[in-house]
Amino acid sequence: MKRLSMLCAVGCLLACNQQEKAGVLCHEAEQEGGLKVSVVRECAVTKSDAGYVEVLDVEKMEKKISVFVFDKETGVLNASRTITNTEEECSFSIPVGEKTVWAVINGPELDDVVSFRQFEAIVDDLSDSSLEDAGLTMIGSADCTVEAGKTVSPTVTVARMVSRIVLRNVA
Repeated sequence: MKRLSMLCAVGCLLACNQQEKAGVLCHEAEQEGGLKVSVVRECAVTKSDAGYVEVLDVEKMEKKISVFVFDKETGVLNASRTITNTEEECSFSIPVGEKTVWAVINGPELDDVVSFRQFEAIVDDLSDSSLEDAGLTMIGSADCTVEAGKTVSPTVTVARMVSRIVLRNVA
């Protein structure tokens, strides 16, 4: 009988230790930090002559901006949000760790994306919509590290995915 109660005590002690460790691991996994993302457009870069450097309104158009936060190690999507312009605040509360933040302006539908691999595989077909209706697609990314109880403020600079060509004369 003594042996049985001793074995029960040892088993209970081991179970309590195992339970405590699992609780610590779960608590660490639940730690979150803040992320306040700013999206800015790259300065207009042109290879045109000095007289042709203006940016057209259609090139500045912002129909929708999709912001994605991927875990850098696993590639899993931690959070996403759609905003309407670059002036709008885009904040997240996400698990701690190294992150890659992507922003897509005027891009295709990205609602089904759950991993970076899926995000990478998206194709933006210019023939699917008109420039005046959809605007130019712009994309960019930034890396950051989210720490528990702190807010990180990465800036994602987006650039056009296509170039504009101007034909001035035909010889």
